[in-house]
Amino acid sequence: MRDLGGTRAGFRETVSADLAAMAELKKARWPSALGLIDIVMLPGTWAVFLFRISTELHRLRLRPLSRIVYFVNCVVFGVDLAPSARVGPGLALPHPVGVAFGEVRVGQRARLMGGVRLGGAGAEDPDQDGFPTLGDDCYLFDGAKVFGSVVVGDRVVIGTNAVVSRDLPSNVVVLGNPARVVRHRDSEASSEATDLAGTEPSP
Repeated sequence: MRDLGGTRAGFRETVSADLAAMAELKKARWPSALGLIDIVMLPGTWAVFLFRISTELHRLRLRPLSRIVYFVNCVVFGVDLAPSARVGPGLALPHPVGVAFGEVRVGQRARLMGGVRLGGAGAEDPDQDGFPTLGDDCYLFDGAKVFGSVVVGDRVVIGTNAVVSRDLPSNVVVLGNPARVVRHRDSEASSEATDLAGTEPSP
């Protein structure tokens, strides 16, 4: 999560990485004019772009303007993305409706599918109050949820409707509620692990 440390990626660099991430997911030719047209027509592209504008305005202490952009994003694209969140370059929301997060820290190249929630857990357990931290290259599938001040490692796949409330190491696939590790990832098996994330855990 280098971009969340001492070196912060610039706005243009971040937006460019976001566009490239969406193009990769949609298998659009990139960089090219036709590829740009393909991804500009996707709601997720605009939801991420408006989020980046709101965070930049927040960083510049133009809080009323930041809040207006945040509100427009909520109403138009159905996302609830806090301007105070720190999210690295390469964010992609292929199906943005229902995605929500608070003051989280997320690394580079995150993929969040529809209905993903990243939030606090203070009302349930005051000792776990706070927001999640996610590493680089994490995939969160439809309805996945991460609550509390947990730390999720790099290259973690969180399956459909899984609920994470404890720290997770890097390179794992988790399923279920509460989430449990069902497989360890490696570079050769990453696509296999991604397919597994859409299945139900065995008893």
